[in-house]
Amino acid sequence: MFESMHVLHPVFVHFTVALLITAALLLFVARVHPWAEKCRVVGNWNLIIGAISLLPTVGAGFYAFNTVAHDAPSHLAMIDHRNFAVVTALVWCVLAIWRIWVLRQKRRSGWPFFWSVFLAVFLLGITGFKGGELVFQHGLGVSSLPSSSSDGKSDGHGHGHEAVEEHPAKPMAKAPPKHDNSDGHPHEAVEEHPPKPTAKAPPKHDNSDGHPH
Repeated sequence: MFESMHVLHPVFVHFTVALLITAALLLFVARVHPWAEKCRVVGNWNLIIGAISLLPTVGAGFYAFNTVAHDAPSHLAMIDHRNFAVVTALVWCVLAIWRIWVLRQKRRSGWPFFWSVFLAVFLLGITGFKGGELVFQHGLGVSSLPSSSSDGKSDGHGHGHEAVEEHPAKPMAKAPPKHDNSDGHPHEAVEEHPPKPTAKAPPKHDNSDGHPH
């Protein structure tokens, strides 16, 4: 059970990213359209909940960092992803605290806050991209890979499929029987006709002297 605890990191990541991106969009809409009060309220809650969800997300990430088997090249990629993740998490936490302070002061956030939100979204995208590289380029956290050689046939996309049921071939027409001559070489059968009778030679005359004439 504990050997697969590293899979919790991508589970938390998906929810956290969805909350923060939604918060940024809703707060931007509320900034452009002041009448969109509902967008402002929902955006505030998404930002606060997303910042709180960063704690288990980053914690699960550090657990995966220390437990997933890796080599030297992937270790460098893991360090790069970790550094971006820490900076991104700190930026979003600061934005959440900033937003709470503005709400308590009953003030309206200016454009510096929203430019900071855009920067945080950019950092979030880079961090997610580097996390995807760890899985799809370095294969980290993948327990097994599909075998390239299988019994099923493979199409042009590289996906193996089950073998298609083959139908037996239709029997071919039989060749006509061949005639075997005395020389041992097979020949095509030829229709045989009875030989025509030949004319008999006239009988020889036997003279009395016993000599044929």
